[in-house]
Amino acid sequence: MSVGSVVKQNIWVTTLSRDPMTVGAAVAIAMINAVSNSLSTYSSVTSISSASTEAGFPQPALLIGSTIYVVGILTELVAGIQREQFKADPNNKGKMCTGSLWSLARYINY
Repeated sequence: MSVGSVVKQNIWVTTLSRDPMTVGAAVAIAMINAVSNSLSTYSSVTSISSASTEAGFPQPALLIGSTIYVVGILTELVAGIQREQFKADPNNKGKMCTGSLWSLARYINY
């Protein structure tokens, strides 16, 4: 899951984001992500914090959680691509993106 998040973030930073990112900001974000991912990974492999009580594979909780993660990360990436395509059209200058996946969104912070 960490790899999926990194790939999605790298696609966003290199192709979708219109804001410049300084080296200092990139290093700070990388460090925060590394610490967060390490803590999440550690907590997922310890039995005391595991949601699963089964020792065998495949575990239903793992399959369901992984499916939700993949759907969420792909939805976020596709929505970002759709928004960038909308903003790239000069006819949409000053308009809000309300089509495609964005038609389902409410109370977006940006």
